Amino acid sequence: MRSVFLALIIAAAALFVPFDAAQAASADALYTTGSRLFSDGDFDEAEKYFARALEIDKRHTSAMFMLGETISLDVRRLTEAEGWYKKAIETARKDNPTVPRALFSLGRLYILLGRHEEAQECFRKILSEHPDFYEMADVYNQMGVAAYRMDRYDRALSHFKAALRLDPRLMEATFNMKNVQTKLAILNTARYQQRMGNNEAAIEYYHGAIERYPNYVAAWYQLGLLYLGIGNYDLALKNLERAGALNHGYISDKEIPYRIAAAYEGRGAAGDLDAALMIYDSLGGYKDARLRAGELYAANGNFDQAVRLLSGLTGDETDRLIRAEADYQLGLLHNGRGDRQKATGFFLKALSTAPEVERYKNPPTGPIEIPEQEEEEQEEAELGDYY
Repeated sequence: MRSVFLALIIAAAALFVPFDAAQAASADALYTTGSRLFSDGDFDEAEKYFARALEIDKRHTSAMFMLGETISLDVRRLTEAEGWYKKAIETARKDNPTVPRALFSLGRLYILLGRHEEAQECFRKILSEHPDFYEMADVYNQMGVAAYRMDRYDRALSHFKAALRLDPRLMEATFNMKNVQTKLAILNTARYQQRMGNNEAAIEYYHGAIERYPNYVAAWYQLGLLYLGIGNYDLALKNLERAGALNHGYISDKEIPYRIAAAYEGRGAAGDLDAALMIYDSLGGYKDARLRAGELYAANGNFDQAVRLLSGLTGDETDRLIRAEADYQLGLLHNGRGDRQKATGFFLKALSTAPEVERYKNPPTGPIEIPEQEEEEQEEAELGDYY
């Protein structure tokens, strides 16, 4: 009786182990068939086999990846494909070769969806976590494409060059690089003329770039900056707004609005200062937006709001020149209120923070100098840099 019972246990164990092995073999067989169908271009049937493989083995990461590859061929199902790529990445071990393949495909998918920052993040993960990925030249090329779509041409060019260093025969990267170089050549000529003070020539080159490439965001933006610099605020607004319409996040999502606010502030027509103030307020700590907002509040006679904003810029964490200007503006505000003593204190703080700014030495309250003790401390600090 005991021997019969033992035989039954052995038989049950024998049945149990092959069952798991059979499941795995069955899932792999379905995956292999699906892969062959995919290679043959029978994508509908391939999808069915990958799905059946996952019904048997829910952690079959290769089937997840290939399901994403198959579904991504249908532009109506890109979000669904994104889910399968992500699931493959989350399920697989970090050293599983499926992970960089899924990251690469996910990055290309994000480019199609216009989510270029997310695409860059996928490609950066491959570079940092999977440096031996066999398609690294393609990774750099796709990074260049994403950068190009964000109008970051210098960065795109460096990525395309990196791709060609790894694979000089990668024709797509060669074409992409030449396209970027052509665009940059026109823009760089315009920039050079602008640096040399030849604004008319620079404007002509910028217009030439726009005529050739109507959606050339960098050209619209640079032309807007040029007009802003020479005080033609109407044309500055026109070009900056066009740049923003083409790519609101160019350089950063706050850069173009910041420049548009400066153009409104400079023009100063009815409603312009309010428009500038609203934009500056929305930009938070971007560049000197808070300082400009404080100055505008002061110009509009809103003393309390101006003091509140400017006082928040006098801490050590603020940029030195912004901090100095905030103190100077606070001095002007208090001097306008007749509080000469408080005003002088702020003017002195501004001069102590940025002694190289000449106008801080002659504020409305009269010429001031840094106290001798502070001068000595400043000299010691400067000497400390050399020892």
